[in-house]
Amino acid sequence: MIRIFAVAIFFSAALLFLIQPMAAKLVLPILGGSPSVWNTAMMFFQTMLILGYLYSHLLTRKLPFKAQFLVHGAVLACVVLTLPIGLPAVLYSGMTPTGWLLATLTVVAGLPYFAAATTGPLLQSWFGATTDPRAKDPYFLYAASNAGSFVGLLCFPFLIEPVFAIDGQAEVWTAGYCILVAMVLLSGMLALRHRKPPEAVEEIAKEVKRLGWRTRLLWIALAAAPSSMSLGATAAITMDVAAVPLLWIGPLSIYLLTYMLAFSGRFKISSSAAGWFAMLASLAVAMNAVANLNRPLIWLVAAHLAALAGCAYACHRRLYELRPDVSRLTEFYLLAAVGGALGGVFNALLAPSLFNSFLEYPLAMAACLLLIAPTAAARSVRWWKHAAMAVSAAGLVILAGWALSGPLSWWSSIPIYTSVIGAVCFLSALFFAGGQYRFAAAIFAAILFTAFQRESQRGLLFSGRSFFGVYTVYRDETRTRITHGSTMHGMQFLDAKLSRIPTSYYHPQGPLGDIFAVARAGDRPLRIAAVGLGAGTVAAYGMKGDEITFFEIDPLVKRIAEDKAMFTYISQARERGVVVRIVIGDGRIGLAVSEQKFDLIILDAFSSDSVPVHLLTVEALTTYTEKLAPYGILAVHTSNRHFDLGVMVLHAGARAELMCAIREDQMKESDARRGRTQSTWLALSQSKEPLKALIKRPEWFTAFLNPKQSVWTDSYSSLFDVPWK
Repeated sequence: MIRIFAVAIFFSAALLFLIQPMAAKLVLPILGGSPSVWNTAMMFFQTMLILGYLYSHLLTRKLPFKAQFLVHGAVLACVVLTLPIGLPAVLYSGMTPTGWLLATLTVVAGLPYFAAATTGPLLQSWFGATTDPRAKDPYFLYAASNAGSFVGLLCFPFLIEPVFAIDGQAEVWTAGYCILVAMVLLSGMLALRHRKPPEAVEEIAKEVKRLGWRTRLLWIALAAAPSSMSLGATAAITMDVAAVPLLWIGPLSIYLLTYMLAFSGRFKISSSAAGWFAMLASLAVAMNAVANLNRPLIWLVAAHLAALAGCAYACHRRLYELRPDVSRLTEFYLLAAVGGALGGVFNALLAPSLFNSFLEYPLAMAACLLLIAPTAAARSVRWWKHAAMAVSAAGLVILAGWALSGPLSWWSSIPIYTSVIGAVCFLSALFFAGGQYRFAAAIFAAILFTAFQRESQRGLLFSGRSFFGVYTVYRDETRTRITHGSTMHGMQFLDAKLSRIPTSYYHPQGPLGDIFAVARAGDRPLRIAAVGLGAGTVAAYGMKGDEITFFEIDPLVKRIAEDKAMFTYISQARERGVVVRIVIGDGRIGLAVSEQKFDLIILDAFSSDSVPVHLLTVEALTTYTEKLAPYGILAVHTSNRHFDLGVMVLHAGARAELMCAIREDQMKESDARRGRTQSTWLALSQSKEPLKALIKRPEWFTAFLNPKQSVWTDSYSSLFDVPWK
């Protein structure tokens, strides 16, 4: 019997975490591939999980067992009528990105996810009421649930996604759900046959201890902190790599694996022992941030995942150590689900309104450390004394850091000095107190100092946050620049004459200057489409009579580019008689519905240094091709610290029947003073004429196609297909 229950719970959890990346991938292209899509989707699924657990809790408390069986069987059967999942025929309009995403996910996956979410706690409750010897402590079945979740997540990128297109994935999930319904009904019939006598259940209920709200709140907190940290780690990784399910699945898989190990009776590492590893890994993340490291990629990702693994396991293990009697099982899972959802709500809804940076990530990390530290504190000293000393030490360190960064603000512009300041913070807090609990406080201080120190950098002109990320504008004596995440996305000189010159990746002596020279043969006016606005630098190429249409998904970027107090590329172009339009929305979708044909389409829509996967698929390039005028050029900016995206664009372009020329612009020391930045651009066209003109220039070249190279499509994308740098 126990195997039937374990397999059913395992299978239901696998289905839960198969549908999450499937549904998120359905809506990802429409919202521009932002990491916030995943955070908001996770908040939605965590909320649906609460509803599923609440349903299970009320069902087991309010109805006799036979009625539970009949009601739940009817619910599972009705959900079959809503399958398979898919985007609605009519998409919502006039809504915020968050509102649209939540509404769409409700229609696409709300009921199927809810039905599958009820299985875990409900079957554990049914099993706990049987005569099986292990029914007294059925929490080990939660390990089976998380094992199923872990397997389901890994199956998606490595088994489901490479083999099945989106429609096929939905059909596979539908078949799996039908199997789940049969397994749940079989488990219910076994529970009916091996049901404990009513008097035995009453006797157990009399022995249950009263439960205080302090314990309940601690359950919620121990679930909320690692949930928030998981989403923060996901945003930190995807912002600088790629918003693809493979990278979303990594942090979530670790999060689930820690749940599985923490609730497994065979894994004996305590929360106290895991706390040491969590603290050291968190310190590594803090030091990376203080030193402003952006490579090597493997080390950065490993540090985030290690910190998440240590903090999440320690919190989840302490949650397991505080588990109640089986009679309160559904309440325990319900409150744990509430905590997980609160972590998601904090990251997806509250943090963008409260902070101008991803401050929720270090805060969640610090919260995890403070929650697990009391388990290792000396029992002879009250917890509040430890907390008071920790807060005092952290406060003194942060105040000292601010004091230093005021009169000596030039330090913050040199990474080696920021590293020294971070190390001093850590050692100072460690000096104030000894012991593991206050060691956690030392790292807590270092993490917070890192976050605040980065927000108070010299020359900060503007900092803002939207659904799509964090934008900062800096100004020094000679120039203004805008960054998104850790990557610069535009720069303009303050000098009146130099301010009209395109800079950074768009410099006239770079690849884009060559492309404009070829496209403007005969000095004729051009129709230009630019996917990605940034500082509006492309507008500097505009001449009287030109029409430039920017497609920008984020209204905050439009606000920055049109603000003359920050950048003047757009205003200067309009003064020269250039027609400049800014269309808010995803560039691929905007081009698809546009009725114009363009002489030049410029694709430069990176979020931080992440890969805009949905803009580089074969279908996307085909869409751009349809909007090119005869002899038109598609210019694709592929500069990236981590991946050679030119290989993917080259081969995807060939599938879309486009020829290609490439220029890798290497930067010299003198170029930096002139505002020129190293960049790689590809020029694609259906016509040979413009490409011949480019190839005649000495730095342009063509490349051979590799017949074995995989390409991205709307149904398939994997970072393993792209060469790493």
